[in-house]
Amino acid sequence: LDARDVAEGKRVKELLSGQSPVYATGTDIYHPRDFMDDPAAVIVVANNFYFGREADFPDNPARTSFMNFYINPEVLDFVVDQTDKIVAHIKAAGYEAESTANAIPVKPMAARTSVGSYGKNAIIQHPKWGSFLGLTVLVTNAPLEFDPPAKDFCKKCTKCIDACPTGALAEPYTCDIEKCITFHTVNNKGEVPDLIRENSGTIIAQCEICQEVCPHNKKLTVQSRISRPVDLLYPELAPLVNISADDYDRLYGSSFMDFMMTDRLFIQRNAAIALGNLQDPQFIPVLVDALQTQEEELIRTSAAWALGKIGTDGAAAALETHLERETAPAVRTAIASALARARK
Repeated sequence: LDARDVAEGKRVKELLSGQSPVYATGTDIYHPRDFMDDPAAVIVVANNFYFGREADFPDNPARTSFMNFYINPEVLDFVVDQTDKIVAHIKAAGYEAESTANAIPVKPMAARTSVGSYGKNAIIQHPKWGSFLGLTVLVTNAPLEFDPPAKDFCKKCTKCIDACPTGALAEPYTCDIEKCITFHTVNNKGEVPDLIRENSGTIIAQCEICQEVCPHNKKLTVQSRISRPVDLLYPELAPLVNISADDYDRLYGSSFMDFMMTDRLFIQRNAAIALGNLQDPQFIPVLVDALQTQEEELIRTSAAWALGKIGTDGAAAALETHLERETAPAVRTAIASALARARK
């Protein structure tokens, strides 16, 4: 890793430290020598994470979508199985091999191999598999032959930069994660900034806009070795706002998404924001229910914002009614701000 890679890795870890459980161990960037005394090579393993899209859902009821990796435990099991097979093969040949988890920055390592190159959306692109990849890094002392780096596939294309609704990709090949929708929907454990709320649409977990518009992600081979639980991948939005602990645990309790978000309240927060972005008065009762019954202030402030975004007379009346009974200062502030917006 060069100095730039180390500096960028530290910056990302510092931003995520305390918010993402993946970075709970601190902000240090590790070297292959931290995993074994005599490392000779780094192996980057790429698995196809493209699972296709469902195109036949009706517009009503409103739905969102999750990546299969976030929801389906089979995906992580598959990755672990593939990695273990490679490690076992190397060890059978008399050498050592270790998985590095997230300790060594994965994308800089991948960009030094034939696995792929950085796209202008700061995601690794493979010439055949596109950018829907699951990347894993192994360290070994086996004397392997090195692959040449992959070429830059983007050339003059700027479709991802132009499509990003928050300007997170303004500098090509770099993502300003503080402007990245996914950073906030998945990792932010507080209030979501207005820039993200206003531009996230119905996204409540990962944003894939920059990948969906990429020409290299057209006509990809669908991963068929792992199941696709469609009902979990494309859930209705409204029930998520006030989802019970039992229902959440039943649906998502064993998922990687639950591990990343750490609490169902962040799904509830994000779902409330998504309903606001739909600006459909049919969702006013759902949001009012959240204001009246949810104990977490973060859910109530998000529901208030959503009612302000819907902005009808009915939404304003609901906000006025709840302002009279709300006692939490942060929620009262959010309701007042939402009321001002709804009255414009």
